[in-house]
Amino acid sequence: MYTNSYSFTHEPFCNAAYWFFGEQMSPPNNQSDLVSSELLDQAYADLNALQMQLPDDVVAALAREVIERLVKIQRTPETERKTVLNLAEALIGPDPKAAARIVSEHINSGAHPDAVYLSLLAPAAERLGQWWETDEIPFTDVTVGTGRIYAIMRTLAARQTPDELPSEKSALFATVPGEDHALGVRMAADMARKEGWTVDVALDLEHDALVERIVQEKHLLVGLSAAGAHALPNLARLILALRTSAPKARILVSGHIAELCYDSVRLMHVDAIGQSFDEAMSSLDQLWTELTAAQK
Repeated sequence: MYTNSYSFTHEPFCNAAYWFFGEQMSPPNNQSDLVSSELLDQAYADLNALQMQLPDDVVAALAREVIERLVKIQRTPETERKTVLNLAEALIGPDPKAAARIVSEHINSGAHPDAVYLSLLAPAAERLGQWWETDEIPFTDVTVGTGRIYAIMRTLAARQTPDELPSEKSALFATVPGEDHALGVRMAADMARKEGWTVDVALDLEHDALVERIVQEKHLLVGLSAAGAHALPNLARLILALRTSAPKARILVSGHIAELCYDSVRLMHVDAIGQSFDEAMSSLDQLWTELTAAQK
């Protein structure tokens, strides 16, 4: 059953973040690397430790985030329902790489990563959610399955070409949901505009509203800011949602949280961390350069 409780303290999170997000890995170099990539190996190896490091309600909330985000975008042709069932079973099966092999077969056969998201991973996630809700599979299976989905998605993201960039350097600056300190974001946006950036600002938005805005407006650079460790749970949930719903977006984290909780933020696989305004702007420029190069 899905649970709505979501709370954990700073210290458990700092110790446990590694188990969910894994160490940051290099992207695969070719199509066949999906099964054997270090990212998958690390994620699968850490799944058992995850349950010992995080409270059940936290793991459930993160698992639910993956399932619900993917369910919203699914698009499954009738002919692929058997494949979806096989993938769902593989996601919770004894072979940690069986699901990745199914996805690899589709990628190597010419399937676009977007099609894999819509027609395979999303409906497979929905199937896991249904089994969970009806008590056909235990909570531990769901955490294993969603962890494997997330690892596969992180690997696929490296293969995707970003959407067409606007003519001017553009980004969205936002506060992490639940964060009251917005002055720094406003000041950073003003200073970035003076350096030639077009900056949209999103303040005081709830989690779903912020994710929806980023997805609908197709922002490819997102700067997130928070004041300290209290925001780590909401930041983790937000990054997970964006990696699921907007996998092409690049994410920068700044604000005091970048200084106080650098190691925890780094483990979330963000694309850049800015501990000062100059460092943040340098990182944004670099991310824009990477986005531009990826389109060529």
